[in-house]
Amino acid sequence: MKHSSDCKNSQEKTEKEKKNADRMTAEEINAQIQNPEHGFHAEFKENEGWDVRFGKLKLNTWYGTLIILGIVLAVFILFSELSK
Repeated sequence: MKHSSDCKNSQEKTEKEKKNADRMTAEEINAQIQNPEHGFHAEFKENEGWDVRFGKLKLNTWYGTLIILGIVLAVFILFSELSK
């Protein structure tokens, strides 16, 4: 019986967290993201959405997508050649 009340409490907590996440400002979202000094950085901008970068290279653009696809293709080709 105690288990079902625990489940209800956890469901209520997750619903409250979802509602609070909808009300968060860009500064609050960015405060929760732990970006390293070098490497990948993610930042949320209020009217623009997510800004994902690797150093100065912006990854959520058309050329960033092409770079990622190129890397995935190169790794796939490498693995297929090694398995022969």
